[in-house]
Amino acid sequence: MFYKYIKKSVFIYMVVTIVFCIVGPTALILSKYESTLLETEDKMSVINSKISMIKRDTKKIEELSTEIFKILPEDQARLKTKEQILLRLDDFESRNKFVSLKVLDFIDQGNELSLPISIDFPVLDFTKTVTLIAQLQGMKFPHFIIQSLSITSEQNGSLTCAIKGAFVCFKDGKG
Repeated sequence: MFYKYIKKSVFIYMVVTIVFCIVGPTALILSKYESTLLETEDKMSVINSKISMIKRDTKKIEELSTEIFKILPEDQARLKTKEQILLRLDDFESRNKFVSLKVLDFIDQGNELSLPISIDFPVLDFTKTVTLIAQLQGMKFPHFIIQSLSITSEQNGSLTCAIKGAFVCFKDGKG
């Protein structure tokens, strides 16, 4: 009888031990899975917030690039650097028929390309002179750098203005 009781108790202890051996590691695995899942959810929420920030910033960049292309002269993006400079020179010359231009060869300065120019014109009207200088300084794509400006009196009493400078443009076409 005692043997039967011990046999039954040992059997119950073995069954309980097997159940605990299965349930214990399973509970531990499920606990680690839950904590990992919570961490993953936190990281996903951070990623989702960053995605919305990236979308907002991308939209802002697209709006700014649209504004920039509105500012740029037509066909600015597809023109080569030399073409941009020569078109600007031609535009300047067509607006100011009274000027005399002396154009030198292009100078490659690393990431910039420049075209040295000497501009001579008679000073007939102070307003026209100031307007022409302001026009040169106001150029953006490509920009004009004034290196020297002189006004000289001729023998006949007339005034002549001489401007030495250069049209300068970045090689990637960004003025």
